[in-house]
Amino acid sequence: MEAYHIGGNLPVHDLPEVAQLASISTDCYTRLEQGSLPASARVLAALARALRLDEDQRTYLYGLAGKDTARPRRRTARCVRPPWQRMLDQLSESPTLAPGRYMDVLAWNALAAALITDFSAVPESQRNHVLLAFLDPAVRNLFDDWESTARTCVAFLRMEAAQSPTDSRLAALAGEVSVRDADFRQWWASHDVANKTSGTKLLHHPVADPAHPPTRP
Repeated sequence: MEAYHIGGNLPVHDLPEVAQLASISTDCYTRLEQGSLPASARVLAALARALRLDEDQRTYLYGLAGKDTARPRRRTARCVRPPWQRMLDQLSESPTLAPGRYMDVLAWNALAAALITDFSAVPESQRNHVLLAFLDPAVRNLFDDWESTARTCVAFLRMEAAQSPTDSRLAALAGEVSVRDADFRQWWASHDVANKTSGTKLLHHPVADPAHPPTRP
């Protein structure tokens, strides 16, 4: 188990306090942080309770330690079959995307392309929510609360990184955005994590919402 930091919203404890709360020795906790002592599932559960980790942070902790949580990971498709694309095309009143692992954009309907960007004009290797949100000024300017959206993207990727620490595709994606964007570098280093869930985002489209034109650099 490597040394780790879990999201910035956790209560701060010093080393002896954490060890006491988890009912383990200070020496044991120190060696766990240094990576010189493997962590058992029992110890991880005790640490999760002591640190008051939420479900996403607990999953991240177990991933760092190379342990599975109770929920098995599902394999994620890397392409969309024709019947699914036809279904997307039939959703003519809702902008809809088919996301893949790493937040790749696998498929979309016409309204999604009109709302966000012409995905067909984006090279396949660049059709990714994180790349677009951080590196494409037009997409970046769509979001009313860009920072919240962007930080959530980073937290999703961090969770993937904990569950697949040797994934070269994920490492390349994080590396590319880190080199090109200072915000991503800062938030990636914070190790905040989250699982993908549903939510609501407010967009300011240059055509559909001309009263709120893009203002970010």
